[in-house]
Amino acid sequence: MNPINESQLNTLYDMLKTEKKSGTLSQKKYDLWLVFGFAIDLVEGDLNDYFFNETGSTLEQLIKALTNLGATEVVSILEEALSLLDQPLPLDIESRQGRLMALNQDILEAWDELTEDYYDIEAEFWSLLVGQYKA
Repeated sequence: MNPINESQLNTLYDMLKTEKKSGTLSQKKYDLWLVFGFAIDLVEGDLNDYFFNETGSTLEQLIKALTNLGATEVVSILEEALSLLDQPLPLDIESRQGRLMALNQDILEAWDELTEDYYDIEAEFWSLLVGQYKA
């Protein structure tokens, strides 16, 4: 489990969100904002939830942010999940959600397994993330 609780996670995310709205977010903090959004979806659900929610529209930027933060194992999990699709997910939320609702059960089950792979490295990921936020 992660070294901070969900309340602390939401507080950190809200602080980053406030800075984003005010236009004072550095690139590093923007990367963290993207990663925290992803992490919140996985605390509350699974990969399908991330792709389904509004945060899923930032997937390309998220992968770059995770790479910049050194979270290569999480990048690998996302890339493997995406490799199961026959075409990229649309950025538009309604189109993306429609596409996700039509996915076959085999893909959803594979995504569940990949979510479990994420949970296996979650503590290490959180240590990296909290360390980057404090830096």
